[in-house]
Formats: sequence, structure tokens, C-alpha cells
Amino acid sequence: MQEKIYYDADAVIKELMVLAKNKDYVFRGYGKQTELYPSIIRDTDLRNREIELLIAFEKYGMQYFSVNNAIDFMSYAQHYGLPTRLLDFTYNPFTALFFSLFMPKSSNYSEPEDKDFYYIRYCDKSDQIVFNSLPTLITNADSIIKADTFAFQCKRSIETMAEIFRLLKEKHKENEEGKIEIFKILSYFSTVYRTTHNYKGIENIEDVGLFSPYFDELLDKFNKGKILFIEANQSSSRIIMQQGLFMFPYNLDKKKHKDILVKNTHLLKIHKSTRTVLLDFLENIGIDSFRLMPDLQNVCYAIKRKIIEEKRTLLQL
Repeated sequence: MQEKIYYDADAVIKELMVLAKNKDYVFRGYGKQTELYPSIIRDTDLRNREIELLIAFEKYGMQYFSVNNAIDFMSYAQHYGLPTRLLDFTYNPFTALFFSLFMPKSSNYSEPEDKDFYYIRYCDKSDQIVFNSLPTLITNADSIIKADTFAFQCKRSIETMAEIFRLLKEKHKENEEGKIEIFKILSYFSTVYRTTHNYKGIENIEDVGLFSPYFDELLDKFNKGKILFIEANQSSSRIIMQQGLFMFPYNLDKKKHKDILVKNTHLLKIHKSTRTVLLDFLENIGIDSFRLMPDLQNVCYAIKRKIIEEKRTLLQL
């Protein structure tokens, strides 16, 4: 995909102004390349503890917020520091720029480029996969002993997406078994489809076949390894202020996950020499820590970081 390098702040602003005109573009800003990984695998591999983390978050955290679905539940966990598989994106390129520039550069990076550059990745979400909710497979055991916890719903959604990809690998079989696999996949997708369309679901494979434009396009995108985005509800002040949505990784293998991102996104590399000018510009247009992370803990953190950075700058003069 396309890559551009910038050493001039005005050129960065001009480029982002152009990109902002496309309402379907979504962006992720990051300061080092490890931040392309979701936090569940970024520094420590916690894949095997994912549900345990969500169970504990629900047990101890539910008194502090109110949600009505699994994705909103995971998004709260994500925004307040719990390791999850969600990866933040935004519709606002200048919000992405702020998070890219958030931390000043140091010399302690595993990737040499990280010492000199900040990054923004972006893509047209209409070329990717966008769900408002996730399909959830309910087993016979679930119908007998029903568990309604949000952590359980997250577990089922994660397992369902894994099952969809297992079935996609099997669907090429030219026999009755392959036909059944296709039916299962379409049944899962119909759960998502009817959340935004007047659609009752699939009675049998002939009702939809493989000719429905929606299902054809969706299957093709999954087969091509497109990014899956989730449009979460505007359930927290952070999501509202950050104009956020999430990438939902359907593969937590680091290499495969990064390959999906690199293949489907364009890259802007912004030299560290532009940081001060760009942060001043962002503050002038109302994009800073105090507005994007509006809670007292982060206000205090932003104040501390701002004072420390200003002191460090003065010492360097």
C-alpha cells in the first residue's frame, strides 16, 4: 500500500485536511510499531487469559459504567487500560495525529525507525468489513443453562468468529459437507445483516444461495483478509470525543495480524522534528489530552506530562 514521508508540519496538516474530506476514511496514529498490535498481545502474550481478564473486569468494574452489549463492554475495558483484542481507530485524522505524537521520542526502541518517526495508518472502511455487532453462536448447552454475563457474550462472539474462519477454510469442498459449511457461514452473517436491514434470516440455503450481493461481497472480503471494524455505540465520553471505532482482530498471531493491517492500509510517516509545531496546532483546534480523555485521572496525567515536557525543553535550551 502507499507510503509517504513528511519532514514538514505544514505538509502534514495539508495532507490530513485532504484525507478528512472522505467520510469513509478511518485512521490509527501510533508512536512506535508495536502499537499496531492490540494490547492483549502487545507487550505480554495474554491470549490465554483474555476471558479471565474480562470476567474480572465485569466483577469489579460494572459499578462504574453501564452497557448493553459485548462490544461496548470490551470498549470500556479497552479505554481504561485492560488488555483486550480491540484496536482503536478514529474517523478524525487529527485525533490520530495527536495519539501518534502523544509521547516524545527516546532512544529505547526495538525498531530503528521508531527513534525518528511517528505514524498514521488509514484506509477506506468501505473496502473493509464493517459490523455494528458480532454474530454469536449459541450452543444447546447454552439454551439449557443460560449465562448472560457480558464476559460470556464476549467469549461466545470471539469463538463464533474463530468458527467462521474455520468454516471458510472448509467451504471449498465440492460436496454436501461444503454446502453445509456455506450455510453455517451465511447463517452467522445473517445475524449481523439483520441488525441494520429489514431481514428475517435464512430458512434454507436456496433462499440466499451464493448470489446475494451482500453475502457474496462479505465472503470475498473475509477470504481476502480484509480488516474487520466494529462500530461501537457512543457509550462513553472517550468514544464520542475521539470519534472512535475498533478493529476486531480475528487472528491474534502477531505476524498475521500485522500483515492484515499493512496489506489493507496506507502509511504516513512523520518526522519527530515536526512534533512541537503539530501539537501546538492541534491544541489550537481543540485536540488535546484534556478533551480526548475527559476524566480526572487523565487530566492529572496530562498536566504532569505537559509540565515535565516543558521543563525538559527549557533545560535543553
